Amino acid sequence: MVSVHRAMKLVPISLGIAGRRRQLIFSLFDGIYRNSAQKTLDTNLGTFDIKWENSTERYLSYCFYNLLRHYRESDLGHYILNKPDVGKVFIDIGANLGFYSLLARQSGFETIAIEPEPAHMDFIRRNTHLLGPALFIAVSDNPGSLPLYYAEGNTGAATLCNFPGYVKGKATVPVDTFDNLVFANKFGPPEHISLIKVDVEGREGEAVAGMRRFLKQGYRPNIWCEVRGDKATRAVGSYHLVSETLREFGYLPHDYIGGVLKKPSDDELSKRVLFDLLFIAN
Repeated sequence: MVSVHRAMKLVPISLGIAGRRRQLIFSLFDGIYRNSAQKTLDTNLGTFDIKWENSTERYLSYCFYNLLRHYRESDLGHYILNKPDVGKVFIDIGANLGFYSLLARQSGFETIAIEPEPAHMDFIRRNTHLLGPALFIAVSDNPGSLPLYYAEGNTGAATLCNFPGYVKGKATVPVDTFDNLVFANKFGPPEHISLIKVDVEGREGEAVAGMRRFLKQGYRPNIWCEVRGDKATRAVGSYHLVSETLREFGYLPHDYIGGVLKKPSDDELSKRVLFDLLFIAN
């Protein structure tokens, strides 16, 4: 099989894990390569084990370097690659396919991916040699088990929230708090944790609330969190919940955009829809 991903590497575009460009890629290549049954993907970072029948993994096999470029060029990717913390731990909550864990390992971090979507976790577990260890669990404010809900046409947008238009998954997934996981020694020594990423599709307020015991004991890693503003259509204003919880422990929200760190005003935040904030303790 021709190395499509190596040819696509020469195409100077970034591709996200979902969206209309993904469908264009399938329309271009599926007819030619659908029967190839490729089982591995050789890259300059290592060899991935892939399941060709899984559309997301097939997409990865076509466009690995374009997807990698997308994550490297993102603000979080830039932050990870330019703020190396060798030997410290990066917790990737809502890891999806684990690209941020991949970047963090390149930057010297130890990593732990947390992902409740079964197909994504299957991919991560087959590729722990590149992505690091992983936990099949969702993070919230109470332990238990809950169903996942999926955005139509975007299996990457799995959430514990029953949003309008989302489809309920067939099975429940385990749920626990960050506190329970960290003090059950799932992440190693708590003092080694230096960066936590939270991307849980609307459940960010609850995920951060589940860190209270950890934070009360004096641990202060930086926390990168995807949040929703007052103009959002789902999980409206979740940044209020996240900010209020973390403010109690001396954290302030920052923008990190294009490599520039600044403190946004409350008025700026209230007008936003979906965005990332970097919380840093005083």
